[in-house]
Amino acid sequence: MRDVVRLVVVDLDGTLLNSQGQVSEEDTRELLRIHEAGVMVAIATGRIPQFFKDVLDMLGFSPILICSNGALVMIPGRSEPVIDVHIDQGVSMEILTFLKSAPRYHHIYTTVGEVIRDARFPLPGYSNHVSTRASLDIPALVKCENLKVRKIGIRVERSEQGPLISYLNDRWGKWVNVWSTGPKTVEVVAAGCSKRRALDEVLAILGLELSDVMAIGDAESDIELLKAVGYPVAMGNSDANTKEAAKFVTKSNDESGVAFALRYFIPNCADPIAATRLLDSQDESKHSWSRSSRRPGQ
Repeated sequence: MRDVVRLVVVDLDGTLLNSQGQVSEEDTRELLRIHEAGVMVAIATGRIPQFFKDVLDMLGFSPILICSNGALVMIPGRSEPVIDVHIDQGVSMEILTFLKSAPRYHHIYTTVGEVIRDARFPLPGYSNHVSTRASLDIPALVKCENLKVRKIGIRVERSEQGPLISYLNDRWGKWVNVWSTGPKTVEVVAAGCSKRRALDEVLAILGLELSDVMAIGDAESDIELLKAVGYPVAMGNSDANTKEAAKFVTKSNDESGVAFALRYFIPNCADPIAATRLLDSQDESKHSWSRSSRRPGQ
C-alpha cells in the first residue's frame, strides 16, 4: 500500500490558472477543502509571490511557496526563506547582453521582488503590475543599480526553443538551469534550482517522503517533479513530454483539471487511504481521465 497524499504541489500558469489567467471557483473550493482537512498545499511556479498575490488572496489560506522555479522557497510560519538564491551576477550580465543583441524579448525577476521588462517589445500585461519597470537596456540597468537577478524569462516560440535552450546550456550550463515553461516561454535560474530540488528541501523540513506527494503540472519545468513523486498528474493541456512523465492526465486548465484530480485522489479526506486503492490496483501503464471517469465503486 502506498502512502496517502499528505502534500499537494500545484503549478500555476497552465495548471491552476486557466487560459484567461484566472483560478476557477471549483479549483479554489477543492484546494480549501483539502487544506481544511489537513492536507498541505504548495504552489510551485516560475513567478515571484508579488506576481500572484491575487491568487493567494483567493485561496483563503497560506500555502507553501516554491517560486522562481525553486530559487525562492517559503514555508508559512518561518520568518526567513528556506531557499533564496540568484544567478551569478557576471553570468546574468552575459546572458542579458546576449538577449539584448539577439534581439529577444526578456524580463528579469530581481531579489527585491521587482520585475523589469524589455521596453523594446510591447507587452501590456506586464506594464500593469505595480512592481514592474521597463528598460530599453536591461543589462546596463542591472550593472548600474547592482541588481541581483533571481530569474530571466525569455519570450520564444515553441519551434525555436530547442536551439535557444541548447545554446544557453552550451554557453552557461555550468552556472544556470534552463527550461521551457510554456509554448512561448523559456526561463533561466541559478544552477541547482528546480521545483524538484526545492521540494526535497521542503520535505526534509516537514518530515515527509516523495511518496506522500501529489504534483500537478503542465510544462517541462514540472517534469523532474512529476517523475519523482508518488502521485504525478499532468494537465490535459500539457505538452506530450509532460504527459509522458506523469502517470495520470487530468482535464485541462480551462476545465478545472486541478479540482478534478483532487476529487479523484482525495475524495474523502477523513479516509484518504481510499484514494490510494486505485493506484494499488493498477499496473504501471499510464491512465487518463475523461468526463465520464469515476472512482472505483461509483
